[in-house]
Amino acid sequence: MQLEISEQAWRDIASIHRENLERFGSAQAAKYSRGFLNLFDVIAANPRMARVRKGFALPYRMHRHGSHLVFYRIDGERIIIARLLHFKQNWQEYL
Repeated sequence: MQLEISEQAWRDIASIHRENLERFGSAQAAKYSRGFLNLFDVIAANPRMARVRKGFALPYRMHRHGSHLVFYRIDGERIIIARLLHFKQNWQEYL
């Protein structure tokens, strides 16, 4: 399957990175951001490892990374990383 990262997901990563840079410094911010990219590799290799979450317009799957949740979906032969949201955010508002 082909992995695609939405423009919004890239914006989410950049925003999370900026916030972590301010709060925790460059080394920790870089480590946390790399963790997302590593998780994307895991999702690409095992796209069905997370169950489909109900309550959304599209069949999203969710995987946790630190304080954030990666929402993705499978569309034919594509895996689409849609959003990266803090676990305390109202997910339905953003998806």
